[in-house]
Amino acid sequence: MRTTLEKVQDKQFDYVIIGGGTSGCLLASRLAGDATLENGVLLVEAGGDIEDDLDNLIPGLTKAKFGSESGNWLYSTVPQKELNGRIIPYPRGLGMGGCSANNFLAWVRGPKADFDEWAEIVGDPWWRWDSVLPVMNKTSGSLKT
Repeated sequence: MRTTLEKVQDKQFDYVIIGGGTSGCLLASRLAGDATLENGVLLVEAGGDIEDDLDNLIPGLTKAKFGSESGNWLYSTVPQKELNGRIIPYPRGLGMGGCSANNFLAWVRGPKADFDEWAEIVGDPWWRWDSVLPVMNKTSGSLKT
């Protein structure tokens, strides 16, 4: 449900998630599925809703967002010594979906070897490929990879 600050300012919530990027949306969705919550979940996003923005819905058109104020925080790096003082644009998504809204409607997961190495380094078998693959498949809607 989309709403305004005025409509929720006097309400209480079990959780308030700041940032409607990929992680914020996923976390809010998972928390909202908890039937024991009394007051629900509020997801706050600084940017607007991108649902009707064709530049975000058609792969390839989103490239224009990288230099535009529409859907972009327009961040840039500090001058880079190793690059003769150049300042590098650092586009970050502004709007529901965050950077995922400005990434050509694609995401890439890391290779199996990386996950297995991370699991070994931190001593936690949950991070092994075989453990995280079902979670990634659930996120992407894939049945099997």
